[in-house]
Amino acid sequence: MKYFRFYFLIFFIGFLTNCDQKNHKNSKVSLGKEVFTKNCKSCHDSSNIGPDLAGQNLDISNIILQVKYGGYGMPGFEDVLTEEEIENVSQYIYNLN
Repeated sequence: MKYFRFYFLIFFIGFLTNCDQKNHKNSKVSLGKEVFTKNCKSCHDSSNIGPDLAGQNLDISNIILQVKYGGYGMPGFEDVLTEEEIENVSQYIYNLN
């Protein structure tokens, strides 16, 4: 019985931690969507100026660098967005894949 309580407690803590991480990621994606709509959608939508970002299988670190510094015709947003906004929009773009 003693071991059952111990394992149950470990399982329960793990479950709560996982739920918190998932909620945090969902929050970043939601905030990132707002940043994307405000700053990126005009080029990465039906205008065909920038590529469609869905299904690109992009690495999160590469997305962050691209958003920060730009390149390939895209301007950098390092001076426009906060570090948190860059992380959030990058998570949103990564989530499109």
